[in-house]
Formats: sequence, C-alpha cells, structure tokens
Amino acid sequence: VAAKQAILAGADETDDINLTAGSAVVGKAAFNAGIGVMNVEHKTGITLDGTTLAAPVIALETASGGSTRLDMYQGTGGVFGVTAAYGLVKTSGSNTIAITDSALTGNEITAAAGDNGSTEVNAVGITGGLIAAGVIVAQAENESATAVNITDSDLKEQTSGSATSKINISAEKANQVLAHAAGGAVGAAALNGVVAT
Repeated sequence: VAAKQAILAGADETDDINLTAGSAVVGKAAFNAGIGVMNVEHKTGITLDGTTLAAPVIALETASGGSTRLDMYQGTGGVFGVTAAYGLVKTSGSNTIAITDSALTGNEITAAAGDNGSTEVNAVGITGGLIAAGVIVAQAENESATAVNITDSDLKEQTSGSATSKINISAEKANQVLAHAAGGAVGAAALNGVVAT
C-alpha cells in the first residue's frame, strides 16, 4: 500500500461498564450477604503480517480506555444483625500492535499502543442491632497487557538523510485501579471488619 501523504490505522475502545448491586434486610434476626463479581476483558489491536506500506507519514495507533466500576450497598437491621458484602472487579485483555515480516517506509513512522482504563470497586455495608456484625471486602485487579511487537520487519526513512525523519515506537500502560470499602456496625455488641485491596 502506498500513499502520497499518509497511511493511518487506528483501533480504539472506550467502553464504560458499570454495575450497581444492593440489598437491605430488617427483622428480629436479620442476615444479609451480597456478592458482586465483574470480569471484563478488553482486546484492541492492529496486526500487519507480510505487509508493505509506503507514505511520508505512517501511523499505527491503538488505545484502550473507559472505566469498569462496581458499586455494592448492603444494609441490615434487627435485634441480631449480620451483614457481609464482597465485591470484585477484574479487568484483563490486550492492547497490541504486531508487525511481522513487513516493510514500512516513511519520513515519520509511529507505532503506539496505549491503555489508560480504570478499574474500580466500592463496597458499603451498614449493620444495626442489639448484636451487630459486618464484614465488607472490596477487591480490584487489572491484568491487561500493552505492547508493540516487531518481528523480522524493516522500518525505513522514505527520503534518505531527511532532517525530519523519525520513528516513534511506544507502549504505555497507565491504568487506575481503585478499591474502596466502608462499613459500620451499631449495637450493644458490635463487630465490623473492612478490607480493600
């Protein structure tokens, strides 16, 4: 493929995925448990295999962004009240540019893969009663990969000795991973445990 000005190839994913779960129980003896699990896989990529590209500007760019968020709310009230909440958000996948057995000729060649998505979980639990106990756990994980892989390929300047020739290759992974847990227990005998990882 040849062009007089530019060859541009882009792949972009910016999905926002949100889930809210909650429950409340009131009674003489009240037990309330909730589990929220989100597993989200993102895949974005550009693959060149046995390809020839020639243009003054060649740009191959992939980007993965957006947010994955889980909000959990639990509430229990009674003479004897127990609340348990567990929230897990896990994101995985890949954001890659793969160039194999190919030739790219241009004065400005860019191969850039970027991932700046966010993974967040918020878990809140309140327990009230003469005897009250609560356990709140929030866990967030990001196992995605970002890479530019070049195998058996040539990236060359179009005009030999050009002062403006440049080749930019970058893979940037700048994710935000947040886990928030809040819990409260009120009663004559009250226990509460909160964990966020």
